[in-house]
Amino acid sequence: MSDGITIRIRGIKELRDAFFKLPDMVRAEINAAMDDSLAIIRARAQREHRFKSRSGRLEKAIVGERISDYPVARGVVRVDESVAPHGFWVHDGTKPHEIKPRPPKKWLRWVGDAGGIGTRVHFARGVHHPGTKPDQFLYQAARAERRAIVERFRRGVAEAQRKAGF
Repeated sequence: MSDGITIRIRGIKELRDAFFKLPDMVRAEINAAMDDSLAIIRARAQREHRFKSRSGRLEKAIVGERISDYPVARGVVRVDESVAPHGFWVHDGTKPHEIKPRPPKKWLRWVGDAGGIGTRVHFARGVHHPGTKPDQFLYQAARAERRAIVERFRRGVAEAQRKAGF
């Protein structure tokens, strides 16, 4: 006969199983939350910007991609320079600068407004560009969607817990 105390814990197997499932569930949910967050920022950047869109190439060039998975999930929303090589200058702006023809050319040529009398062809040996103000549409989109992104990750962790059995 034993004078000791016997303790029985019910559900310990289920708890252990849930702990083993949790990392896989968290990994899947965090990666999904990262992909969703990148898509949210990308969509906002495509629709909210100050630049004048002529061909739509710059909007189409905005891409979001996950560059590493959980546990250090990282992603980037950027302008694909192969689609819109001018995206960097639109986003970050330019300082005033001189534009000269590339050798062997000696003149710049462009078609533009002729002071209210229609369009005409212009020629110049060089021009002074006054620079452009930055339109940091990628940063602005990320800041504007911060709450939605935090909420998406919160929901992802809660869903992982639920799927694991917590």
